[in-house]
Amino acid sequence: MGCTIQTVYFTGGAQHPPKQIKFDFYYMHCVNCSIFFSSFLRAAWIPPVQKARLLRFKGYLDLAMYASRRVPEPLLDEIVEYVPKRRGEVNGEGGKGDEWEGIFERVVGRDDDGHACKLVRALRHGEEVCRAYYGDGDERFRVKEGMWLQLGHMGE
Repeated sequence: MGCTIQTVYFTGGAQHPPKQIKFDFYYMHCVNCSIFFSSFLRAAWIPPVQKARLLRFKGYLDLAMYASRRVPEPLLDEIVEYVPKRRGEVNGEGGKGDEWEGIFERVVGRDDDGHACKLVRALRHGEEVCRAYYGDGDERFRVKEGMWLQLGHMGE
């Protein structure tokens, strides 16, 4: 699932300080599509060689999409140092707002066409499937534990 980590890295890091935090519309779709790979990998009817092919082409598409937006330098500090606007809030109440449940409750009430909900869902899924890569110290995987929740707050 290193492909998911890298896609989330360039999607979340493609910011333009001091402007408002926003996710690129095209990059958002790269992240949203990553959620399907867990199903593909579990599907017994898809031969391993075809699973590898699907993953390879997903990587090609993500790279092409990254290049199409003029290859912005991912700013990891924008993720790490992001301060959520509505930390601790859930519909005007305190408590579970800092966690995924609170983010989901807020994003569902957002007036958009569903892209934010799908992005937050894909980020939460990515946190779970990429958990194995957090502790190995491999610097190629820039998005670490805790950053996923930060990205969720950025996307709400």
